[in-house]
Amino acid sequence: MTADVDIISPEILAERAIPLTSNEATAYNELIGFSRSPGNRHVPANILCQEVKLYPSYAEVKIGKVTKHIALEDLQATLNSLLGVTSNQEVVALPFNCFLYSQSKTRIELSCYYPEKMMEISHISRENGRSVKYNLPFPNTIISHSLNKRDSNWVVERSKFFCTNKSVSDLSDSQVLFTPNFGNGIWSMPFPNFYNDGNMCYGSNTMPSSFSKNNLRGLDYYYQVIFRSPFNDDLGLSSVGSHSSPQLWFKFLSELKTEKFPYKNLRARI
Repeated sequence: MTADVDIISPEILAERAIPLTSNEATAYNELIGFSRSPGNRHVPANILCQEVKLYPSYAEVKIGKVTKHIALEDLQATLNSLLGVTSNQEVVALPFNCFLYSQSKTRIELSCYYPEKMMEISHISRENGRSVKYNLPFPNTIISHSLNKRDSNWVVERSKFFCTNKSVSDLSDSQVLFTPNFGNGIWSMPFPNFYNDGNMCYGSNTMPSSFSKNNLRGLDYYYQVIFRSPFNDDLGLSSVGSHSSPQLWFKFLSELKTEKFPYKNLRARI
């Protein structure tokens, strides 16, 4: 893209004798590569009459018979200084497993990916009320969060839990995931305590929901809490197609001769 910009003509400048502040004069002099004494607050008309062409990686500035190539970053910094615009960068401390992040002034959306691994879980059966521990392969897990800005804090609006047979590099980077897609390898969690829309029943656990100073690392607790409390039979197994009860499902997983989660046992649709 090329743009020709006539900032101001020499005739108009001569008529108005526009004065510049010392900061404006310094910024402009940096742009065109001329030096002036600190007390000079007027830039000659023939210098302010210029042509600017923008290219993908640089700008071409023409001042009289002089043509100068400058980096776009330098042009932006000089114009910001000339116009009194400040550029403030915000640093956000993200959860350790965050792979997708988007932010506006009032909302943050992000997704975290936790690779499959062997985990110990507990299950309390409805039949006898006893807690039984199982060591089993736990699937690749995606947890997506949406947070709203409230005063100076970021407050969790919703968090969704999914499992996938995909590696993190195979996941879409076009949008943060908030709905399952069984036919495309994005399932609701194949364990009780989870709803089929991706929500989790936290029980008596207190979840971190408000984060200050742009520090969102506490969102990793949403993965840790999965293993802190026993599973029960209240919500069933909405995404599992081959086992009717959580107890039989946990027993099947714990007796596998592999550490890979059996995604083939999950439903193709709800």
